[in-house]
Amino acid sequence: MRNGRKLVALVAYLGAASAAGAAVDSRHPFFRSLCTDQQSTGFKWTDGGWTPASFNPSDYSVEKRAPGEDTSCGEDLAARQKLFDPSEQNMDPYSFSYGCYSVRLYAAPFHPVLDKVCWETWMTAGETTALARVDCSEGFDVISFTPEGSYNYARISSLADDHDGRKNSLLVSVGTCKVLDRR
Repeated sequence: MRNGRKLVALVAYLGAASAAGAAVDSRHPFFRSLCTDQQSTGFKWTDGGWTPASFNPSDYSVEKRAPGEDTSCGEDLAARQKLFDPSEQNMDPYSFSYGCYSVRLYAAPFHPVLDKVCWETWMTAGETTALARVDCSEGFDVISFTPEGSYNYARISSLADDHDGRKNSLLVSVGTCKVLDRR
């Protein structure tokens, strides 16, 4: 029964998110959003121990790319779809799919090898199907966002062991995204 309540809560959450994020629809599924931190906190390795830290806000460019624009993401996308068809999880009015995304600091150069395959949640209302939420969790970065709404971002360290007295910082950020363009 707990799973049923979790499902109802998830559906309610996605419904609220999609109402705010109807800027991307199935007719124009490719877009670029600017996601801006409102707050960023975490831990920094200082003098042999972790200390709480606040970080300067960052801006991220999040772009949905066509699989053909980047063969590494396209191949990964095809492999995932062979292993698991997300459409098997569809429940009216929600549908699910995978997409290729570039997530990078705003104004940083694009590197195809860094593209991620992300889980997409779409919501249909009437004749419009809008992108309600995107969840990307590959490597050491995790981002969950609505193209025109809220987002959260986390970065864990690739250096779990102490290397020359240094470790990468760990951080969690929250903020908002705004669609810059659609195609």
